[in-house]
Amino acid sequence: MTYHIELDAPLDRQVALIAADQAGKARHALLGGIADRDEAIHEARKRFKKLRGLYRLVRPCAGDFYDAENARLRDAARNLSVIRDAAALVETIDRLRDDPAHEGVVDDLDHVRARLVERRNAIAEQGGGLDDAMADAVAACEATMEAAGALDLKLDPDEAAACLADGMTKTYKRGRKALGKARKSGDPEQWHEARKRMKYHAMHCRLLRHAWPGSMRLRARQAKTIADLLGDDHDLAVLAALADDEPDQVGDKGPRASLSHAIGLTSERLRSEAVALAEPMLADKPKRLRAAVAALCRLAA
Repeated sequence: MTYHIELDAPLDRQVALIAADQAGKARHALLGGIADRDEAIHEARKRFKKLRGLYRLVRPCAGDFYDAENARLRDAARNLSVIRDAAALVETIDRLRDDPAHEGVVDDLDHVRARLVERRNAIAEQGGGLDDAMADAVAACEATMEAAGALDLKLDPDEAAACLADGMTKTYKRGRKALGKARKSGDPEQWHEARKRMKYHAMHCRLLRHAWPGSMRLRARQAKTIADLLGDDHDLAVLAALADDEPDQVGDKGPRASLSHAIGLTSERLRSEAVALAEPMLADKPKRLRAAVAALCRLAA
């Protein structure tokens, strides 16, 4: 099943179908459907994020359900994160190394990369209770499917449209606020918050694309591009924090200085590109967006 809501069908049944599809694919990956363990974990975590995006959309009319299921998925993803996060840092240094802007410090970045690969491999060898975490995540997938199947919202079409409009608008409003704070403060955590809101907004546009197919698809692509840019920026912030907190894990003093300079230049570019894309997309007032989405969902029902 594709990741979208059929607006002329009962909302709770659509949530159940999408949840079963996403949780089922995560479960399949974790049980060996994807042979490489790192890739299986990466796939499962992506499915968990899509589920959390779905539940965030219907949160206004399913608050208790959202609270319980979001916590379940959040915890399952967090417990799987240790090895994946270490691998992501290697991918981050690879992107820096491949950037022509940093060709003068490739040797230093290669030095850092070698240290990060050693760190990733050591974490993978230790395991860190990963087998138990994967088993727990499989159980979370099964519980997710069961809970979604039992969801009973009892909404008429107008109520369902209002719920979806409220859910989308809440995330949109938070995204505007987070981006404004990030631009003022420069705080990596605020940029990360903006990234999360843009990622959820992209999911919501995908889920509601039948309300206004052309526009919602375009908006979803734009929001995803912004989220991807800010995701790369967050990866750089995590790498910078590791270099500050555990310098021996990253490399010698000279390579660390080159790394810091490369991170600063790249982060500035990524944030500028994200802001340039986000400003026109976030121009609508939340109330106007809510009214439009509610009307479109009612028309499509």
